[in-house]
Amino acid sequence: MSVWQSLLETAGASFAILVGATVGLSWLNGLLVQHIVNRRGKASSQLWVMKPGLLVHESLHALVGKLFGLHIAEYSLRPDASGRTAGHVTFTYSKKTLWQRLGLSVAASAPLWGISAILVLSGKWILWPGQPWRTISVATISAPWWQILLWVGVALLLSFGANLSPQDLRGAAKGLPFLLIALIAMFALGWWLVPALLLGWRQVNLVACGVVLLLGCFAGLAAVITR
Repeated sequence: MSVWQSLLETAGASFAILVGATVGLSWLNGLLVQHIVNRRGKASSQLWVMKPGLLVHESLHALVGKLFGLHIAEYSLRPDASGRTAGHVTFTYSKKTLWQRLGLSVAASAPLWGISAILVLSGKWILWPGQPWRTISVATISAPWWQILLWVGVALLLSFGANLSPQDLRGAAKGLPFLLIALIAMFALGWWLVPALLLGWRQVNLVACGVVLLLGCFAGLAAVITR
């Protein structure tokens, strides 16, 4: 396999998945939230079904921002002055610090990938306890039915927070050049030092595609339930 083909199947695929899923899932979940808001005639911040996802969404913004050294100027689960967002986190940071500028971008997209990670890890723990990742499939689910229903219910509630506002998307877009450089650097190190790890990277990309499809299915299921 050529270097360029391997690069496309690892770093290139990861970049495409991250960008495509960020835009696609944000659009899909945004439509779902708007659908529920229109049916209930209330703002999303006033609906109890939205509150768990909103809490996790804003908390992930704040947590990831803190990890990058950003100062949280405001954290709120209420609409901002414009009324366009159900909650918001405001940071102050040094524009001269590359690390904090990168952190602002990562924090902007944190709700989508953070909630995805929560669903994957909690699903593994609840539905496939003690089983290795390679054996996971629908046929090997070992949880009782009530635990499956509980996990699906919690996952549906959290999925309402797995979307990015236009402001979040703009912030995330600023970090795309850094993300691309980081992925290429990871590929170069892997190709040079441990080529076998690149095979594992391809598997990670396949898992990421599965997670994206799972979140899309949750959005579709929630849309059917709320009809």
